[in-house]
Amino acid sequence: MDRQTVSNLKSDGLSRDGDAIIGQFGIGFYSSFMVAKEVLFDSKPATIVKEGEVVSSVPAHTWKSDGSGKYSVFPSEKLDVGSKITLHLKDETKEYSRADRIKECIKKYSNFVSFPIVLNGQVVNTVSAIWTQDKSAITKAQYEEFYKFISNAYDTPMYTLHFRTDAPIDLKALFFIPTSHGEKYGMARLEPGINLYSRKVLIETKPKDILPDWLR
Repeated sequence: MDRQTVSNLKSDGLSRDGDAIIGQFGIGFYSSFMVAKEVLFDSKPATIVKEGEVVSSVPAHTWKSDGSGKYSVFPSEKLDVGSKITLHLKDETKEYSRADRIKECIKKYSNFVSFPIVLNGQVVNTVSAIWTQDKSAITKAQYEEFYKFISNAYDTPMYTLHFRTDAPIDLKALFFIPTSHGEKYGMARLEPGINLYSRKVLIETKPKDILPDWLR
């Protein structure tokens, strides 16, 4: 979404704060400036051929920005079709170039996306988002395996609640009630573990607006 669109929304009175819309229609891209001092986006469209003749052939271009609100677009040397995003990390965020740190972020935020995420030649996201599937096709063993993955637990869930509603919004939910917890052994009160995903990407942890009062 460009600034002209945001400006139009402001003038039409469709938003109290047009800048707040930025990021709402795409998850993750704008957050790159939290760790990067410069971001480059290279893209080359495919050549369209109809009946043996080239109908459209657009050269590759690079979009470049330091996150200050300005950007530049110029011809790119990219030869293959597709897109590539390059982040030049800030000195204080170089830790995000480590393989173990990247894996940690992928597992937390993007582990359930449909396409494979490859790191050092290996697919990192290997667990599917079973809450999006038909519950009649999921076995008890699959539920238990998924529960252990997301909770890092070794027990099995006492209860499993899997449901879907499409009014007023399309909502798919999967809740697990654990068999045991550490509070009874004198440990501190456990925080509720509810995560909100959009298009299989984690966008919020413990969203208070969907938690009942006794869990807030």
